Amino acid sequence: MMDLLRKMQSWLNMTNFADFLGPLALRLYLVPVFWVAGTNKLSGMDNVIA
Repeated sequence: MMDLLRKMQSWLNMTNFADFLGPLALRLYLVPVFWVAGTNKLSGMDNVIA
């Protein structure tokens, strides 16, 4: 049983080089969402100021 757990832990340790991919994918997914929200806010700014 312990051998199986050690082997599984070693497999998990081999994936450490790809730890940054999850946060990177989330950021790349959210870029267009925030971009559209920001441009809509800026385009309506003249109605708010006037």
